[in-house]
Order: sequence, then C-alpha cells, then structure tokens
Amino acid sequence: MGWYNNGSKITEKPQGFNQNIILSAKWEIDTDSTCFLFNFENGYVITGLKDESVTSITIPDYVTAIDGYAFLINPNIETVIFAENSQCKTIGEYAFQYCDALKEISIPASIEAINSSAFYMCMSLEKITFEKGSKLEIIGDAAFSDCYALEKIEIPVSVTSIGASSFSGCSAIEILTFDKESKLKTIGDYAFSFCANLKEVKISSGVTDIGDGAFMSCTNLEKIIFGYGSKLKTIGDNFITQNQNFKFIEIPETVTQIGTSSNYTLEEIYYGGTESDSTSVSGLDELVLIGTTVFYYSETEPESSGNNFWHYVNGVITKW
Repeated sequence: MGWYNNGSKITEKPQGFNQNIILSAKWEIDTDSTCFLFNFENGYVITGLKDESVTSITIPDYVTAIDGYAFLINPNIETVIFAENSQCKTIGEYAFQYCDALKEISIPASIEAINSSAFYMCMSLEKITFEKGSKLEIIGDAAFSDCYALEKIEIPVSVTSIGASSFSGCSAIEILTFDKESKLKTIGDYAFSFCANLKEVKISSGVTDIGDGAFMSCTNLEKIIFGYGSKLKTIGDNFITQNQNFKFIEIPETVTQIGTSSNYTLEEIYYGGTESDSTSVSGLDELVLIGTTVFYYSETEPESSGNNFWHYVNGVITKW
C-alpha cells in the first residue's frame, strides 16, 4: 500500500530534506490470491475452498479461525499446514469431517478450541501434534472420533475438558498419558470408548469427573492409574463395561461415587484410603467381583497381616 512516516504516506523525498528517516511499509492482505473463501465479520475466517480438488493447503498466518463445515467431506485434502506465527484460534465443528486422505496435522499453539466433530471419521489420520506452548483448552464432542489410524495422542497441558466421544473408536491408540502439570478437569461420556488397542491409562491428578462409558469396550485395557494427589470425585456408569482384560485400577480417596459397570474382569483394586473410609464410597462394593482383591493405602508398614495394604514408592503403587 506504500511507505509511511509516522502515519503519513510518503511518495517522494521532501524538498531540502537531508536527514535519515525510518519508513514503514503498510500491506493489505490479498485474500483473492488464496485458494480459500472467507468471512470477514470476525477477522479472517476461512469458510471453504474455491476449488475442492486442492490436495495441499497452507493456512495463512493472518487467519483467525476455520469455520464450521469449512472442508467437510473433502476426499482430496492430504496435507494441512499452518503458517508460522499462526493467529488461528478455533477449528470449527465438522471442519475436517470425512477428510479421508488427511494423514497428519500439526495444531499451532494459537488454537484454543477444537470444536465438535472437527476431525470426525478422518480415517487415514495417523498423527496429531500440538505445537509447543499450546493454548488449547477445549476438545469438543467427537472431535477425533473414529480416526481409526491414529496411533498416539499427547493431550496438551492447557486442555481443561475432553468432550463426549472425543476419541471414541480410535482403535489404534495403545497408551494414553497426561502430563503431570495437566489442567484437565473433566473427561466426557464415552470419551475413549471402543479404543480397542488401549492398554494403559495414566490420568492427571486434576481430573475431578469421568463420564459414563469413558473407557467402555476398551477390550485390551489392563490398568487405569490416577496417581498421587488425585482430586477425582465421580466415575460414571459403564466406565469399564465390556473390558475383559481389565486387571488393575486405582481408586483415589477423594472419590465419592462410582457408577455401575458390567461384563468386565478386575483382579486388583488399590483404594487410596483406609478400609473404613471405603464404606463411604458409593458403588465401590459393586465394583468388586469374585476373585477381586482390594488393597488399602497405608503410609507406613502395618503391623496387622490380616488385610492387604499398599503405598507409593517414587510415585509407583507398591504392595506392603
């Protein structure tokens, strides 16, 4: 648009002027030169593509959001790259749903919300990475549901809630671990249900509520660990229903209510309080099956040998 000095456009050297001056270039974004359609009501919001046959797209740094349905049912998109220093804050609902050719995506640190079904049924999606310093807080309902090829997911520390069915059906995921500093508070209903290859879950201490069926039909799941200092209060119904290989669960002392589950195996329960404390936990007795052993927490080695006790050794659950 031109060169400016203190807000005034300069088109020629002022007559008789012989001093050094600093000029600033001003630019106008030429959105017509991109492959995208835009909505300009709230910044630069991508609403779709001009040409649906495009296979590789680069989201410009000035884009503030990707609107809902923007790339819905596009079988051609293989690569999505966000430009460096992205300003994009949200990925809208159904934005990439059924983008069957998409294999990998790196989410920039600027993204604060991935809304409902944003990547639902992206069946070739193998890898999701989050840029260091991620500001992501919300993973919406069914955001990555039925991404069958997804093998690993590292939830950013900044995430506070994982929506219902958000990773349901991601059958290739084997291990789910949350950072110790995670701000996560709630895991929604059926969030990780039908993750058939999931074997171990380590949930951060800040989580207070786990919804119904959160780990239902995770047929290879063997253990769920919450760890020292857990603030967990409630576990919903059917959270381990249809888990035939389930062996081990830790129940923090803070838990007040556990929903009912069915058709599961469970060898050991490690409760974070005393045996008398456990009587106040609604549903704990129903979780115990024939052949299930319950262990109670004891900071020091108990004198009595009549009950089963455990403690932490370097943060690891260890029997006395």
